Amino acid sequence: MYLKPTWCLCNDCSQVGIFTSHMRHANQDGEDTRLIGKKYMTPYLLKNQKAAAENIRQQTETILQQEARRLGNPYKPHNDIYRCIFTHIPKAAGISVESALFSEKVGHKILLWYAFYDSQRFKDYFKFTFVRNPFARVVSAFFFLKKGGRNRFDAQWAERNLSPFKDIEEFVDALENRTFARSILSWQHFSPQYSYVTDLDGRILVDFVGKVETIEVDFQYICSQLNIRTALPHHNRSNHEDFRTYFDNRRYEIIYDLYKMDFLLFDYDIESST
Repeated sequence: MYLKPTWCLCNDCSQVGIFTSHMRHANQDGEDTRLIGKKYMTPYLLKNQKAAAENIRQQTETILQQEARRLGNPYKPHNDIYRCIFTHIPKAAGISVESALFSEKVGHKILLWYAFYDSQRFKDYFKFTFVRNPFARVVSAFFFLKKGGRNRFDAQWAERNLSPFKDIEEFVDALENRTFARSILSWQHFSPQYSYVTDLDGRILVDFVGKVETIEVDFQYICSQLNIRTALPHHNRSNHEDFRTYFDNRRYEIIYDLYKMDFLLFDYDIESST
């Protein structure tokens, strides 16, 4: 099992805390300070809140370092041959990219696994990823998993979580339920893209972010950086209509609220998308 990122789904956090739950809202007494009125937010409380958050962060970092060692070496031969790290975000053309560049599968490993396992190699190697418009990615993931995905684990998960919905419109409507949304976003194909490539403070760790929407140009840039000459195949395509076919304004807002950090960090504009 790969390191599994978790994040806060509350509106106050806007999904900034990647590895901690409400990290910025906890004080030393374990209270959720969102429940405290502004007039009670004294400097003493704010100081305790920051100290508690930093303490949680340090504990999280220690746990992740231990977990990275337990899981073992994430680096594969291609990492050392090309001195690079490609973070394969599901449903963002990753299979096409890895099959063109490398002779082995990369896997959906979050970038911090590499960083915590071997910080020197992580610092030295060229790091890149590809992302996709969150609206399009949700549609692609839904239809991909509805057809069974790539393995029995995908199929079993889809049977449990997607079989009740006759179409994607029903599925998106159900995502208004925060408990259900949290369950869905815990599966790698629906996990926010930023959670694969950011540090504990939400900073992007890759040197280059390519986009599916400009993949031909961006892929050639990657090839120039790695000194590779190859063509880009197209694998694992989902059979469905353009995402605009399935969404009305309310459904756009549902998806935007869940993937707000993806839109912001990777410069996707909800208005131009719709």
